[in-house]
Amino acid sequence: MTPSTAHTADKKLTMTSPSSKSLPKASSSSYSSFLVPPHPLSTSRYHRQLLVPSISIRGQEAISKAKVLIIGLGGLGSPACLYLASAGIGTVGLVDADTVELSNLHRQIVHSETAVERGMSKVESAMARLRGINSEIRILGYRMAFEGANGVGIVEGTIQANVLARSEDSGGGGWWWWWWRTGTISYWIARITRRRGI
Repeated sequence: MTPSTAHTADKKLTMTSPSSKSLPKASSSSYSSFLVPPHPLSTSRYHRQLLVPSISIRGQEAISKAKVLIIGLGGLGSPACLYLASAGIGTVGLVDADTVELSNLHRQIVHSETAVERGMSKVESAMARLRGINSEIRILGYRMAFEGANGVGIVEGTIQANVLARSEDSGGGGWWWWWWRTGTISYWIARITRRRGI
C-alpha cells in the first residue's frame, strides 16, 4: 500500500465515523433510568393499555385496586364483566339468581353451551369464564336477587364495592317493579351509595 492510498483510506474512515461533536452529551440523569427496575405492570398483560396517556401506570394501579359489583349477567352484564376482568379490575363481584338457558347464548356472551348442558347458574358460568381470562384478579359470586337487605349485605360485606354496575337484562324493570310494590328500594340504594361513597 502506498502512502497516498493509506492517506485516502484514513480520510474515508474519518468522514464516515461520527464526530465527537455529533454525539449527545451524557449526563448522570440520562443513565438513571437504566438503574431503576421497570414497574411490574409495564411488562404485564396490561402493557398495551398502559400506552394510553389517560391510563398509564398510575391509572392501571387504580384499576387494580377497584372493586366493581355487576348486577345481572345477561346481555349487558356479560360483556361488561368480560371487559372489566380483562382490563384488570382488582375485584369483580357478580350477582344473578338465574340459570343459563340455551336462549341466552345469542346475546349473553359470557355463557356457553357447556354451561347449559351442566345446568350451571349464570354466576357459576361467568366466574369460570373470568378465571380463564384473568387468574390474577379476585372474583366473587352471589347467586341471589339484588334486593333490599341482600343488596346492602353484598355491597358492604365481602366485596366492599366502590362501583355498582346495574346491568339487568330486562333494563332494570325488575328493580322498579319491586320498588313500586314495596317503596323501599330507593332507601336501600341510597344507603349503599351514601355509605360506600358511590
